[in-house]
Amino acid sequence: MRVLFAVSDFTKLIRTKEYERYWPILKELSSLGIDVDVCAPWSPSGREEEVKDGVHFFFLCQNQRGGTYQFFYQLSQFVINAHRDFPISIIHFLDPFPAYQMSILKKKVGTRFIFDVTLLSISELFYLFNKSSESLRNQIQIALKTAYLFAINYFSRDRDFLRVADGIFVYSPDERFFLERYYFYPDSRIFFSYRTAIIKEPSSDTKPLPAILGASPVLTDAPSIFLLFSEMKSQDETVQVLRAFERVVIKRRNTFLYIIGSGPSYRRVEYELLSLALGNYAFMLGELTTEEISRWIQMADVVIDLNPTLRQGEVYLIEAMLRRKLVIASELGGWAHIIDNGVDGFLVRPADVESLSQLMLRLLQNREMWGEIQNKAYEKATQVFNPGKAVDFLVKAYQTVLEREVRL
Repeated sequence: MRVLFAVSDFTKLIRTKEYERYWPILKELSSLGIDVDVCAPWSPSGREEEVKDGVHFFFLCQNQRGGTYQFFYQLSQFVINAHRDFPISIIHFLDPFPAYQMSILKKKVGTRFIFDVTLLSISELFYLFNKSSESLRNQIQIALKTAYLFAINYFSRDRDFLRVADGIFVYSPDERFFLERYYFYPDSRIFFSYRTAIIKEPSSDTKPLPAILGASPVLTDAPSIFLLFSEMKSQDETVQVLRAFERVVIKRRNTFLYIIGSGPSYRRVEYELLSLALGNYAFMLGELTTEEISRWIQMADVVIDLNPTLRQGEVYLIEAMLRRKLVIASELGGWAHIIDNGVDGFLVRPADVESLSQLMLRLLQNREMWGEIQNKAYEKATQVFNPGKAVDFLVKAYQTVLEREVRL
């Protein structure tokens, strides 16, 4: 079996935790005797080909300029040439590519295509659900926006990908339900998988983290640190955490919130932070390197990520659990099916400011409960998020796809 992973931005991939999520899986697949190739446009090292632990990396546009279309053209030529000597069994796409060109390539070589569900627009629907509250007006608005967004994305983009997909990997039962019920994709071609992560201890020669600001000299208790991950695609998710944290700070002055991430709503979130008079207790760190983020996770007491979709920040939550940190996630999306609320982590509805603030206060007032939850979080992470388990799901899915006819 020969499997090719296609990624459109390898430079960005290795700068983020995504590379540390995929690398254990690639290496494990290679150790099983599967020929694993990774195709990308460029390499930071400037080389056109590299081999690492049996995994072959091909950089097809190293000496060329061009966007996604140029890279896919080179990828198509690579697959066609490989088809003559050692045919590629499966192409696993990690990034979206032009669906029309993908269809042409598939008809030429008959290679099977597999996608991650993150390539579809399901994540945008989950973002909307994350904003829902108990009010009837809000629920009607969310329902109308969801119907409109689904219709636009499905007919203009997602349907084309689904037509050429021989299999799609999902990471939660909710995603599987959406694909089957609303996207009309056959359940037999939907495969479940798990994420994984590598834990690296920060090196000692890195710059020290900034000192905690705003701590009053009269406080004798150790400060409590909340760490929030946010993509800031919308200000609502982060602002709700800020409002909940404001209620916490009034009662617990030695508590601090650090926000990691950047996005379109960064300035609006910053304005809201200053409007709530949290300048001495909440700090926006922007984009950080993976090593800096690991150091912040190590220093934090509680790690929060209320994004309902599974993406880069989820890998940091996995790392937090492996480092025995308390984690708070959204009750919508993948984490709701992984975390046992109150046992190995906590689940909240992002729009419910009152519940979130009460949870944060309860954690600060009952530190004696932390130890058991932290240990159970570590046990859950080691059981669920390990490369061996993820590879088992991958191999079974690949074998199932290969046993079926190619969708042309």
